[in-house]
Amino acid sequence: MLALSREPLQWMRALCPVALVMLGVWLVLLLLASVALSRKIAFPPWHDPHPGGELTQYWMPLAWSTYTYDPMRSLSLPFEEVAFRNRFGRTLRGWWVPGDPAAASASDVRVGVVCVHGGGRDRRAFLRQSVLFHRRGWHTLLFDCTNHGTSDGCKAWPRSRWPGRALTYGTREWADVADAVQFARILLARIDGGNAAEADATSLNAVSSPTTKVVLMGTSQGAVSCILAAAHERLSTPHVDDRERRPASLADAFVAENAFLSPAHLFWHLSGHVAQRIFIGPQRYAAQLGIVRAWMLLTTALALFRTGNLGVTVELLLRTHKRLCAFRWLLRRYVPERPGAAQSFSGFASAVDAVSHIGCPVLFLHGKRDIIVPYQHSLQLFQLAKQPRQLWISESAGHTLLYHAEPEAFERRVCGFIEEYVVDRSMSHTVSHPS
Repeated sequence: MLALSREPLQWMRALCPVALVMLGVWLVLLLLASVALSRKIAFPPWHDPHPGGELTQYWMPLAWSTYTYDPMRSLSLPFEEVAFRNRFGRTLRGWWVPGDPAAASASDVRVGVVCVHGGGRDRRAFLRQSVLFHRRGWHTLLFDCTNHGTSDGCKAWPRSRWPGRALTYGTREWADVADAVQFARILLARIDGGNAAEADATSLNAVSSPTTKVVLMGTSQGAVSCILAAAHERLSTPHVDDRERRPASLADAFVAENAFLSPAHLFWHLSGHVAQRIFIGPQRYAAQLGIVRAWMLLTTALALFRTGNLGVTVELLLRTHKRLCAFRWLLRRYVPERPGAAQSFSGFASAVDAVSHIGCPVLFLHGKRDIIVPYQHSLQLFQLAKQPRQLWISESAGHTLLYHAEPEAFERRVCGFIEEYVVDRSMSHTVSHPS
């Protein structure tokens, strides 16, 4: 009997090293998966910039179809190659698509639509939609943000500030949006004289006028960049709108498609989406042990670090959670200032933090089939935004696919919004206040 009782103990002793090795291997694989996912978030496979070169033809979305070339080749629309320098001295390149001359001459208001692409994409994200604006006589600026398309980019770390060439999901791209809007105002002011490509973008001090209006339109990361830019410029601009005695807004209207609340919210959702596939077998037991949440937290933290948003997120947590305020001195002492902080906001860490400071009408767009950014993000942003505001949730659209899924509804909603809050109001103001 004594020999029989010792047998299980011997088996357990023999299996313990094997079990520990298997557990160690499993944890290492989970760590590698976390590192790989965080790198894919910072450097998406479709992110293929060529500064000063040609736009890539690889990893093109199916929705773009044959609209992957310039406006003339893809849509038979006249255009001009334009370039301007942002506030950090980098050259941003794009296309200026003028509106239909007949439709433009019929209106006393010049409207320019500045389109901002999503993370890793380029100016062609809104190429198909530009025909909607062209036929109404509205001018369109399609440009590439820093580290995207053919625009200048940062050098790889450590030859440049962290995070180098990685996407920052709005915290760095906002400055490009603000400078692009001012560049569009200059182009609109010089339509009657001179080549648009010769416009001087170094004197970015153009302000809104009753006959010159700019509409901001962004998708995904581009929408977040627009929100951050609009909020920052509204609070920092010295100009004042004499009609309403308030700080002048960056744009006269804003269309946000598939915007996310913050990089932390987005990365947490993406890590959870991948975790459902990694823990497909022992998911219930792993969830009970907290392994799934721990892995998601690690992946989110790594993604925030690799995209340069970790410091922003920590600052936001310390500011919004009173229990963590006691540890604020630890952040100031042991966490260095965020690299590239001069390119980021001092007060806005995310779209959810900045959307209430937008000073113009806002239209939020989202699709219920979006698996990248849940449509609830736009619902929350809509609730936080000030009036006037509108919301359209498509039942059939995926991520950045609203125009592809419902082109007629997209045109009716977006163009109707611009006509209501930009064109009609500008004309009524001009009539009531003749010069």
